[in-house]
Amino acid sequence: MGRLPIAPSTKYSNTQASDPDQDDDDSAQEALAARVASLGETFKSHFETDVLHARLTALGFGEIEDLGPALIRERYFAGRGGSVPDRGGHIVRATTV
Repeated sequence: MGRLPIAPSTKYSNTQASDPDQDDDDSAQEALAARVASLGETFKSHFETDVLHARLTALGFGEIEDLGPALIRERYFAGRGGSVPDRGGHIVRATTV
């Protein structure tokens, strides 16, 4: 993103980096990457939320909306059963206005 001109808004999705304290985190990440790849997408990188927000702010984005697993479920999948993981995919919207 650092080499791109700043647009009024940018939207993308990403996953968080693996948690080194969680033994099963790598296998869960690998399973998710395989599932996403089977749908025609590939993970190109992983981000830590705080680092990503700091970088977006440094690049001039003033408003950052970051939906983690719980907020994604609440907004897009309300009423579905099951548990919500603490870590996982995010949908991020960052604007300069």
